[in-house]
Amino acid sequence: MKSYRSTSPYLPGLDGARGLILPRHMGEAQWLIWDDAPGDKILVSANRSGFTSLIVRNGDPVLVRTFVCEPESIADELHRFAMYYRDRRLTNRSDEPTDADSGAGRD
Repeated sequence: MKSYRSTSPYLPGLDGARGLILPRHMGEAQWLIWDDAPGDKILVSANRSGFTSLIVRNGDPVLVRTFVCEPESIADELHRFAMYYRDRRLTNRSDEPTDADSGAGRD
């Protein structure tokens, strides 16, 4: 029980707070965040109403998108998402996320 109450190195500042609930894709994204290999990584998390895609760069999530779609259109939507990200990365070749990558400034 003592280790359960200790502060998690992955969630600093929570001091062992119990009952924290994160979206499934954020829990799954930890696999990519913990990976030290260079380069961008993508996670696709399917759900009943579509899927959520998350891109991690240098251990930080830089782009998260949730798509509501029919199962038949998941491949098309995922392709559009990948092309959108590729186009943004080619336009901005730095390692810093841009407003376009993070979704900032959108309603």
